Amino acid sequence: MLLVMKSSECVIHFSETPPQKQILEAVKQGFDAFDMETIGTRNISKDFYFWIETDTILKGFLKARLSCGNFHIVEVFVAKAFRKLGIATELIHRAIQKARGEGSAFVSIKTSNEAAKRLYEKLGFQLHNTLSGYHHNLTFHTLVFPLK
Repeated sequence: MLLVMKSSECVIHFSETPPQKQILEAVKQGFDAFDMETIGTRNISKDFYFWIETDTILKGFLKARLSCGNFHIVEVFVAKAFRKLGIATELIHRAIQKARGEGSAFVSIKTSNEAAKRLYEKLGFQLHNTLSGYHHNLTFHTLVFPLK
């Protein structure tokens, strides 16, 4: 299923299958920490993809996963040229709407990026736990957004 919504300047897409063209474009644009291993579908879960583009220019991308009733935002990317314009916020709001529609009790997200953590908290996510000294000695935060 592909759902396309048009706003004033952007086209907002939603799909349950990976947007291959958009993924390749994201790699070309040099999205930070783009992890190709997280792209694709899993038999035990259901993946959701949201992206915003204008005139075939990919501005932002979000991948979420519903597994065992839990809705988790796996990846959020915004091209450097389009940061601080509300794109990540719009993508996250769309994911929260989808999680509600799927009947999830909460949305979770993990990050080691402090700026991203502040954005998630500003959007209403609550710090659930912090793991320090993990992979490459980074600190990872898990945040949750209660839906019920």
